[in-house]
Amino acid sequence: MSFVFNDIVPFLLLYPDIPENLQYTTFTATIINLLFLYVFRKQLLIQTNLDIPSFSIKLNKKRKIIICCFALLLFCAGIMSGVLTNLLKGNDIEDLRRTSEIGLGVIRDIPMLGIQIVMLVLFLQKSWNFYRSIAFYSFCLGAFLFLTTGNKGGVLVGTTLFFLFFHFKKRGFKWYEYIAYYLAIPLAAGTLQGIRGGDLTLIASHIAVFFSYPIVLYQANSIPIMNSVGTESIFWGEEYYVGLVKIIPRFLWPDKPLAFDYKLKELVGYDFDGGGIYTTLSNDLYINFGYS
Repeated sequence: MSFVFNDIVPFLLLYPDIPENLQYTTFTATIINLLFLYVFRKQLLIQTNLDIPSFSIKLNKKRKIIICCFALLLFCAGIMSGVLTNLLKGNDIEDLRRTSEIGLGVIRDIPMLGIQIVMLVLFLQKSWNFYRSIAFYSFCLGAFLFLTTGNKGGVLVGTTLFFLFFHFKKRGFKWYEYIAYYLAIPLAAGTLQGIRGGDLTLIASHIAVFFSYPIVLYQANSIPIMNSVGTESIFWGEEYYVGLVKIIPRFLWPDKPLAFDYKLKELVGYDFDGGGIYTTLSNDLYINFGYS
């Protein structure tokens, strides 16, 4: 569904004003998606069962200590960056997110990843009867990550953890539930954007923008990025290299590369407050490795 809405639909609506390399990635990714759906068609219907070792439960007390430590680090990062205090005051924090990403990455990124992994381990030890408490803790995690980082994806993290619990303990999603979930994302994103921008009166307009977001993103990001890269200016895996060195503290490496989305923002020539820009997975693979 993500590929259809973010790649196929914008491609059909904006064709023929599509660069040749973007046409190539779309056609190739379509074939790959159809091939994988066919190869794994039986596995999609198989119920997944977890066999949790008995000794794992004995480690839960230590896991909860780790969660508290990670939460404390994230709270400190939110205070130091000013994201948490300004969000609570209702101020615009668009440009503060960059401060958080660049200056406090070593404090923020590892705890942000670690806390969701450890919480998922705890969730999957519970039966479906605990779904109310799991939903509550998932909501709290999403709200906490949003308040401390200013990133809308934090709410998505909490939602995803609950849906993973639902999938393993209850059943897989039905096709119409996938569609409902996909349509709910613009509602949540528009609401959070209004809160993050400090103006709740703009929530409705933000929701409208996010409903058309795949097409807007395709036109504003994907096409300019693919035009700028062309067939010669390939990054040769730089995006993945930046991800690998992300955990190195900036005080040890002052010239450590910024997140790759900032590089794409500079490549296209955009200048606005907040983070960088990005494109879809198939285009990411092309700008890093070319036609190969």
